[in-house]
Amino acid sequence: MESNWRRFRRQWLLIFGFLLLTFLVFALGLLLGYSVLGEGKQPLDILSPSTWKELMDKFH
Repeated sequence: MESNWRRFRRQWLLIFGFLLLTFLVFALGLLLGYSVLGEGKQPLDILSPSTWKELMDKFH
């Protein structure tokens, strides 16, 4: 039984680690893409709601 619990826990840790790594790479891509490829503003500006509203207005 202990072997099954260890395997179950390991699988969930791998899934959680993968999701965390995916989120971090996505966030880093947003920051770099906005500051380097975009308008060259502050990287953290991409996190503000007004920036997202402006981006969504461009696509609608």
